[in-house]
Amino acid sequence: MKHRQSEANVQTALLGFLCLLSGAISAQAQGDLSPKLSMVEIRPESAPGVYLEGAALSPDGKQVAAAFRRVGPGPNSEIAVSVRIWNVGTNEPTVSKELSSGEKSTPSESFTRARGFVQYCDNDSGVMVAARGTLYYLNPRTLEVLHATATNIGDHPAPKQVLCAAKSPRAVVAGFAGAYCCLVRVYDLTSGTIIREWNLTKGRYPFGEVAISPSGNQLAVSYVPENSLGRSKAVENLELLDVNTGKVSLKVKTGHLPGRISFAGETRVATDDTLEPQPLLPHPEIRLWDLSDGKLLRTFGDPKLGARRFVGASSDGNVILGYIPKETLHSGGGIEGGLWNQTLEQRFRLWDAATGQTIATSPPLLPITNATIEGFDPSLQVSSNGRAVIVFWKSPRENLPLYVFSMAQPAPSQPH
Repeated sequence: MKHRQSEANVQTALLGFLCLLSGAISAQAQGDLSPKLSMVEIRPESAPGVYLEGAALSPDGKQVAAAFRRVGPGPNSEIAVSVRIWNVGTNEPTVSKELSSGEKSTPSESFTRARGFVQYCDNDSGVMVAARGTLYYLNPRTLEVLHATATNIGDHPAPKQVLCAAKSPRAVVAGFAGAYCCLVRVYDLTSGTIIREWNLTKGRYPFGEVAISPSGNQLAVSYVPENSLGRSKAVENLELLDVNTGKVSLKVKTGHLPGRISFAGETRVATDDTLEPQPLLPHPEIRLWDLSDGKLLRTFGDPKLGARRFVGASSDGNVILGYIPKETLHSGGGIEGGLWNQTLEQRFRLWDAATGQTIATSPPLLPITNATIEGFDPSLQVSSNGRAVIVFWKSPRENLPLYVFSMAQPAPSQPH
């Protein structure tokens, strides 16, 4: 009897083990069904005096547009902007064009990090290239100049930020009016008309960033009030502006210091946190806000690393893009002997905006794999359909590769 009972116990334990193993295999199989990221590396021309201004993905993630600043040798050399488009599938350039700015370089021009901006606008109807004081609106197939607009904001030819709307030909420009930022304007790229202007140089708090909604009818503006810990005070530091009326329609207390902000569709805004990792404070995270009432909907971040200094979103609002670098905190040395962070690894992550679940995580992004980079974060952008991400670095000394990470297209549904 004891032998039979012992045999039954062994069988029960074995059955339980097999159930656990089956569950683990099933979970692994389900994990294997998650989208995998393929990578295409685009190596732009590398030549003296040629620097990457900016790059962008087409809405479907199948093309890359990039703009380069070309500065001749010596001071007072002509500055030109070269635009090129690549096919991601073949990794081949399809069209290129050179735009003359008519401006001359300064002695320090070749040592200044590029401040240009590139983006596909209005459902792929045009490519916007913002270089120094001009907004170029180009045909995305031929690069013909559809319209060129001189922004003429203050004495600074390079704006702080330029973004165009995903579903309209409107663009927002944030630039310096005198010594202070920012004078914010919304332009119609097809005519150069100024639709609305806000002077934010005399606000209660310093200007942070601006974002434009897919329709071009709304702006989100962040501010950066600080206390002694570098954290945001309990103040309304995110505002929603109606472009058509010019009025503030919503104010939000984000509870952190938003660096980048991004519309996630037309009814939500995502904000990041600029805080560096600190051993005694929670990890920075991305926060998603409902624009109907200003309520917090969801947070995003790696449990061990958080997410900081960048946020993006697909134009339909379904996918959130964040930056999840692995960094270590050091004291002494660095700037004035204070605390500083050393970047050990750079990655991005895509999340499902509705559930907060991870969609995909990139491999390490460092262009120099055997070294660390301090204060040299990549530029990131997710395609409008949320299925591809472009990664590049605006280096003041060399043109590093551009990387496009894409998810496999979902299989077509089978007829029943």
